[in-house]
Amino acid sequence: MSRLASVRFSDGELPEVMDVVRLASILFAAGQETTTRLLSAGMRVLCEQPTVAQELRSHPGAIPNSVEECLRLESPIKGSFRLALHDTKLAGVDIPAGSVTMAVIGAANRDPRVFENPDRFDARRSNARRNIAFGHGEHFCIGASLARAEARISFERLLTRLDGVRLVDPGALSYVESFIIRGLNDLPVRFRRHS
Repeated sequence: MSRLASVRFSDGELPEVMDVVRLASILFAAGQETTTRLLSAGMRVLCEQPTVAQELRSHPGAIPNSVEECLRLESPIKGSFRLALHDTKLAGVDIPAGSVTMAVIGAANRDPRVFENPDRFDARRSNARRNIAFGHGEHFCIGASLARAEARISFERLLTRLDGVRLVDPGALSYVESFIIRGLNDLPVRFRRHS
């Protein structure tokens, strides 16, 4: 953030303060908000499917694939926006140059042509890493490795310390009202210390 606050364009000019503020908020949200949503999605799975928790406790080497499955099933980012540079047609729809489009990540991650039984969580899904929760190509998230490591370590620690994790009130769960972020507002749970 310090470097961002003092950055200059190649001609020596300073960017507008609001442009720097907007960029800083995007970086903060991308580095914190999305990982928080990923962790809550994974905890919800552990609460609703205790056999997954038992399996991951017995085979901690499967946790990274389980994280990928959480990313696939509950991508923290709903979509990414793109500007059409040329007139084009996509799936029979004309898209004029200058149009802003949104690629819906959640839909792609549940494509039945790619993922068998796409609405079901499968900690052993062999192609779970084919998810595009972090984008693709030149738009791939620079924080993907960090987010994956944070989630892996968090679930390793949680599974060694907590047992009998369950939702306090499954009917009270609600999602953030946003067209960008996908995630729970909160996740009240009960648990015992793992013996």
